[in-house]
Amino acid sequence: MTKEAGGPLDTAGSPVEERRALQTLLNRYGLTLRGIEHRSDTVLADRGPYQVRRFKGSPDELRFVAAALAHLENRGFTALRRLCLTTDGEPGVHLGTGLFYLVEGEAGRRFDAGRRGEIRRAAALLAAFHQAGEGLPPVERGERVRYDRWPTVLQERHGDLQVMRREAVRSHGEFARLFAEYVDDFLEQSDRALTGLLAAPLEEVKRECAARRCLAHRRFTPGRLRRVGQELLVDGWAHLALDLPVVDAARFVIAGAGSDPDQAFAFLEAYHDARPISEPEWEILLAWLRFPHDFWRLGHLHFARRETHRSRLARVIRHEVEREVFVETLALQWASQKLVQLLPLTSAEASSPEEAPLPAEQLTSQEEREATLVTEAEELIGLGILEGEEPEEAAGAPSADWPAEEPPYFEVPFEVMPVSLEVDPVPFLDVPPVDEPPGEPEPAEVTEAVEVAEAVEVAEALEDVGIELGPVETLLAEAPPSEALSLEAPLADEPPGESEPAEVMEVAEVAEAVEVAGRVLVWKPFPPPLPPRG
Repeated sequence: MTKEAGGPLDTAGSPVEERRALQTLLNRYGLTLRGIEHRSDTVLADRGPYQVRRFKGSPDELRFVAAALAHLENRGFTALRRLCLTTDGEPGVHLGTGLFYLVEGEAGRRFDAGRRGEIRRAAALLAAFHQAGEGLPPVERGERVRYDRWPTVLQERHGDLQVMRREAVRSHGEFARLFAEYVDDFLEQSDRALTGLLAAPLEEVKRECAARRCLAHRRFTPGRLRRVGQELLVDGWAHLALDLPVVDAARFVIAGAGSDPDQAFAFLEAYHDARPISEPEWEILLAWLRFPHDFWRLGHLHFARRETHRSRLARVIRHEVEREVFVETLALQWASQKLVQLLPLTSAEASSPEEAPLPAEQLTSQEEREATLVTEAEELIGLGILEGEEPEEAAGAPSADWPAEEPPYFEVPFEVMPVSLEVDPVPFLDVPPVDEPPGEPEPAEVTEAVEVAEAVEVAEALEDVGIELGPVETLLAEAPPSEALSLEAPLADEPPGESEPAEVMEVAEVAEAVEVAGRVLVWKPFPPPLPPRG
């Protein structure tokens, strides 16, 4: 009903003819016309304001809608416009070529879907609507049943997209060119949504809804909600039917939350608190959200009705990536919430804390901690390079007291690189030789070895690139060859993460090969690790 089409009655004509037609309609309800508020299409009668609406179905379907509204009101749901009955007890009046009905109340203000509190209030209202709508008594004629329509609807729309694709390739014009360029991507989404819907336990949900005789609004969007005073009312209920309630939630998420997963999640969370969404219903909702309804609708308007909306099509295509991310983010948010609920400890486990398994997060961090507690000394002892004595810990080196939730300063202190160079061996005093069988060492053994370089040359190289040595490194640099050398990991004084890769590479280039007990090893530090989390 639009003002351009002819005011409240949606019929063209002069203002005088319009008033006469309205008075004829109101006479059937025992009302007298006082005026018309054209801005909101509100009819002012002697008993207050009313809204005149045109019903696009049959009279029997309008009787079904009237029975459904009466059922909702009897169940305590009053947040909707009341349908007026004629003096003959009929819910509508034939006038000219249309079927019209009358509802009480003024037009009201539009619903603001951008506010988090309003979104939650709308979700609670929809949940209350669905709860009150259960158990609808059978209606003799005109009963609307839509449980079986959703797979058919998506299949038909998927087929429409395929037909539109062929027509767009043959057609001329900017709309057809733009549509043909992107239709394959949307067809892929359509196929994924349809596959997900058919794979979902749809039959189980349909049987349950049919047994409980669930009522759905079928057009529940922000545009169908109105504020009258402090009340939030559900309007536009002319499409009421026995249907899947979760489709109402999907429609509102698409129309009301836009591409904001937080708003959509807030809506679904509030709805779930009032009326829990089952896992099968959630799969149906995700399939419905994944289907490219807007792209299909614009193509249908262009190719079937010859209405071109190129700017809207460009906007839909531009926001398509956001929509995909929105749906997948919503799915992940919901799955993460469900994961917490699906992993509770049993009563037996809770009663035996010493035998209860560690949570996944603690287990991971503990495994990582145990894996990093192998010190450099233990490595060297295992290789036979040191006796059973532990060397002194360098400042900043990892220790057993390192917090489990933070990564150690150096998880792997050295990188081993076999190099085939012939150099003069450097004497190492007080270092026992490695006992290993003659022959070529295996790669696995080489990777476990600690690489050693001539300390003095490495110290000079570090000074060349502007890195000062700590106390351990200075000791290594100044010690004469006749003294025992400590094989502690060299640590830079600057915080981790600040050294540039170029400096590290320069150090690696000046490192020289050293032959130790028949094998050639090269010392080269790893790039600095990420800084510990604060």
